[in-house]
Amino acid sequence: MIPGPDHNLIKQVDLIRRNLALTLTETGRFIKIPDLIAHIEKMMEKDINILLVHEEVRALERLRETSLRASSTNPEEIQILIRVFDPIEDLLQVFERKLFGIVGASLILGQQKPSVLLKAIQAIEREENLDMRMKNQLKKKGKDPEDPVNRDRFKFYRNQAFQSIQKFISQHFDATFADSQPSEMVELAQKLLDDLPIVLDDLTIIFPEKWKIFEFFAKEYHIRFNTILLEYGCSPDKVHAKDIIDIVGWVKNTYEPQIGGLGYDAQPPLSESLEPLYDIYRAHIRKLMGGWAEDMVQQDVDKEPETVDGLVVTLAPSLMFESLNIQISIARDTNDSAFFYGTMVESAYALGRFHSTVTRLLKDQWRDLPMEWIMAQSNNCNKICDQIDDMVGKIAPLLEDPFDKQLPELFEPVSEEFHKVAKLSMSILADLIFADLVELLSKLFTKEWYDNERFTSSIIATLRDYYQDIDGFVMESVFRKFAADCLDRLLENYIIQLFESNHVCDEKTVERLNTDYEILSKFFSDHLKESAVEGKLQVLKDVSEIIDAEAEMLPLYFHSILKSYPDMTMEHLIALLSLRKDLNKTQMAEAVEACEKTFAGFEDKDKDKKANRQVFSRIKLPSKFDSLFRKRR
Repeated sequence: MIPGPDHNLIKQVDLIRRNLALTLTETGRFIKIPDLIAHIEKMMEKDINILLVHEEVRALERLRETSLRASSTNPEEIQILIRVFDPIEDLLQVFERKLFGIVGASLILGQQKPSVLLKAIQAIEREENLDMRMKNQLKKKGKDPEDPVNRDRFKFYRNQAFQSIQKFISQHFDATFADSQPSEMVELAQKLLDDLPIVLDDLTIIFPEKWKIFEFFAKEYHIRFNTILLEYGCSPDKVHAKDIIDIVGWVKNTYEPQIGGLGYDAQPPLSESLEPLYDIYRAHIRKLMGGWAEDMVQQDVDKEPETVDGLVVTLAPSLMFESLNIQISIARDTNDSAFFYGTMVESAYALGRFHSTVTRLLKDQWRDLPMEWIMAQSNNCNKICDQIDDMVGKIAPLLEDPFDKQLPELFEPVSEEFHKVAKLSMSILADLIFADLVELLSKLFTKEWYDNERFTSSIIATLRDYYQDIDGFVMESVFRKFAADCLDRLLENYIIQLFESNHVCDEKTVERLNTDYEILSKFFSDHLKESAVEGKLQVLKDVSEIIDAEAEMLPLYFHSILKSYPDMTMEHLIALLSLRKDLNKTQMAEAVEACEKTFAGFEDKDKDKKANRQVFSRIKLPSKFDSLFRKRR
């Protein structure tokens, strides 16, 4: 038996021998590391080896980790091992660049080298599985995998892969649109959009389903298309109207249907990024069509009106709607309701410029404008209202909610303005007529009127000459309103001159008023309903009756005239009675007192029609009657 001390010595020698053997073995392996790295680098020259390279790199990493753990108690050995394994870190970086470069270029390699791409994805999935296993181990030990200290141990290769694809897509877009103009956008964007069917057909069968690779590509492309459109929207000086039309049409007619057809719900819709471009386009056509509208009206004045279907018209409205229809057709073809509605807003604005220009000309230059042109504006504007109604009726069903409901509301005030212009043009015609009659009308209730029984026939002759040029060349309903307006103006002049002329009201006044009643009734009944003419001329009869009535009958006749013209006041009555010389002061006072009671007790039963029964309120009594009213007060 070996003595105790010798036995311990032998054990020590054996341990030294075994450590030396292990050291020699490890040293041999460490010596081979540069050769292994060179071998791996050689393998990486061929993309197809990417999965094998991953295995070799991982093996070196495991060797490093094992060696470092074994020497964890010996700082000197750790420092030596770190230097030995230092080249592995550089190798790992080269490998990862290679790996993520392959995955980043998946759009290209999926078509050209699908097997290479597949092996790269397999390497990434292996790392993902290792990360998952490590997370589970940490959880079992009660540690938080999200703790920054623990997170540093994960590779997150899949996240890095997506980042590489994002980088590739960004560079792909940048290269495609480098130094391009907005006019090239549709062609270039379509080339990019054509990538997505390739992704769907080629990449979805290579990438694991959980990657949702098509959705990722579609989302990234969608984001970048949005960015490009918004950038164009910030460059109004660089984007032309035609470019915007092409872009909007591409988005609505190609992009959205195509990406939807591929099964991707692009949110927010790309059309939302078009809004700045809408504004640029609207500003362009607002300036364009607004200028057209004014020019067309100005040039229209110098052109000879035409007769169409018996009505006198000018060309400006037709030219205006031709221009509008071109813009509307362009907008309609984009199939973008927001863009289409924006064009309709600018069309309404252009029509507004049109009617405001006509209105300005009528108001400012009516004395110098050809009568035929003034007359034509009535027909033009009424026709425009019909065209607006027809246009709205056809376009509203083509628009999406809420634009379809907003369109009638948009054009309703436009039509109202054109109706006003139509009325204004006929009112201007009446102004022209009464400008010719002003000298004759100023002589009503003068000696010339009293002595010349044909005086009123001269007024009628002037009216007849004008009516022959107007009747039949404007719509019948318009002419009837025009004739009624002329009669109202004529009666207003009668009442004005009744008070302003220096005359005495007596039997001769009554006789002349009755004669004029007959003459006017005969003429205007050819153009208006007899009952309408009689109703309007009743004021002449009522005035003649107040002039001719006995003092005690005056309240009765005053009540009668109030029913026809409730705007007559006591001042009007007193002024009229003062023109009679057959009433003494007592009779006058008693008549006024009785009429005041009638006036105080009068109740207008047709208040809703009061606006159509006003003559006296439009007349300011001459100052010569002021003394009468001062005495009364």
